[in-house]
Amino acid sequence: MYFSGMSVRDISRQCKRKGILVDNEIPKEEADEIRQKRAEKFELEYVKVEKELEELKKELDNYPNNLDYKEQRGKIWNLIDAKKKEILIAKSNVDGIKEMRMLRDSRIPQNIPKENVWNDCYYDENWKGFVTFNEEILEKARPETKDSELNKKFQKEVNNGGMIISEELIRFHKGYPAKLSTLKNLIILATIE
Repeated sequence: MYFSGMSVRDISRQCKRKGILVDNEIPKEEADEIRQKRAEKFELEYVKVEKELEELKKELDNYPNNLDYKEQRGKIWNLIDAKKKEILIAKSNVDGIKEMRMLRDSRIPQNIPKENVWNDCYYDENWKGFVTFNEEILEKARPETKDSELNKKFQKEVNNGGMIISEELIRFHKGYPAKLSTLKNLIILATIE
């Protein structure tokens, strides 16, 4: 969904079509503050991984480029490739946050801090997991996700219509919480563009 220049009524219609029940958009000042906090986290991660990458490159330079050190150099190159991917992910998260639209689904409990809300998904500190109301995720969730011990307990005790996924299974993609699919793709838990 693309919201820029749309009226609140049009945004609300678009969100309804996508499954987000929006009472209102988070005010701009608060949204900017939340974006800043989220971006700082990923920028710190970006700097940390860049430093690790530089250390690996220095370590690689310590090994002569000959067959005697081929195995050691190969291991370091694999680590360098992994760090480059981590840098791309961190950069993608920072860029995604800058473009992120801040909405709050009406089904999200009011006691959940705004910085823990991504449209129709939120992080529940007490349950140590991300709860989503994204209709597509709820419909297409694999049995092992729906039938996880955490989700069963959550449904029994809270039963707010959402599905919870343990924080240990979550990665971030473009600043949004996401879960790795069986095909190794990231599936964003919140309804977005």
